[in-house]
Amino acid sequence: MQKSNKQMIVLGALLSLVVAVLVVLALGFILVKKLSTNSVATVAARVFNVPVVTVGDDEIPYSEYLVDIKSLKNFYISTGQNNNGESEEILSQQVIARLIANSVIEDMAGELNVEVLEEDVNMTNNQLFGQFESKEDAIEDLQKKYGWDLDTYVQRVVVPLLREQKVREAFNEMGGETEEKYEGGEEIQARHILLAIVDGLEEKEVKELANKILDEIKDGADFAELALKYGNDATNKNGGDLGWFGKGIMIPEFEEAVFGLEVNELYQEPLKSEFGYHIIQKTGERISKDFDKYLQDKIAESEVTMNINVPNPFES
Repeated sequence: MQKSNKQMIVLGALLSLVVAVLVVLALGFILVKKLSTNSVATVAARVFNVPVVTVGDDEIPYSEYLVDIKSLKNFYISTGQNNNGESEEILSQQVIARLIANSVIEDMAGELNVEVLEEDVNMTNNQLFGQFESKEDAIEDLQKKYGWDLDTYVQRVVVPLLREQKVREAFNEMGGETEEKYEGGEEIQARHILLAIVDGLEEKEVKELANKILDEIKDGADFAELALKYGNDATNKNGGDLGWFGKGIMIPEFEEAVFGLEVNELYQEPLKSEFGYHIIQKTGERISKDFDKYLQDKIAESEVTMNINVPNPFES
């Protein structure tokens, strides 16, 4: 009889535990639906891996959404933008849209055999550090703006952006039906050496130095080496390379100058802009394909299921 009572007590305790777990799970799902960020929703989402959205076979955890929405709000607060005046739903849609796009782009990267390498990440980090007095200052800025350490920033921002850049480039090399279906506009590739007008320097001195560097390049000096030595922006560590871009991306005076050049032609004098003096060389041109439309089509082909009370940002 005692043994039976003990078994009943154990069974009752187990049933109570199961009921408690189910209650927490159910409450967690309800709070997730309401976009709650309280401790119950956070714990339930993490423990039970509650998805915020499903993209094909990829279930994106609510915990991922929580990390990004907290960071976005932190960014607006730290930069004094007060959420940019946007509602909670709009902020949520921004985060969800990025999570969906990242998921689809990751699948596309697999299809196109695109991989983000360690050297890609290191180069991007170096460009980031180059905007600050020291690496420590850069890390402090990330913590202030996003609430993230460097590793978190790399995994959540740097790697996805590099993957997207590489997928874009691979897409532009695709032939077949994409040539006509996704034909875009003219793009060019260029590099520059920016000499900024900073405190302690007269504009005349900066212009004289720019002319001196330009003359050296015309005489056969290596553009990339001089960019590294004299360039005042983050591109200097990459030979001044600005990558591929279309019209409407650069400031008007820069765009007018560089689009008027032939491939490999130098702009014949230092170009003045609000940033300082630029030494410019056009290095390539092509007709691009519309990657954004291609991405929209790939997202539309994916089975996207929203598990929160926010409209799918890719549905009109």
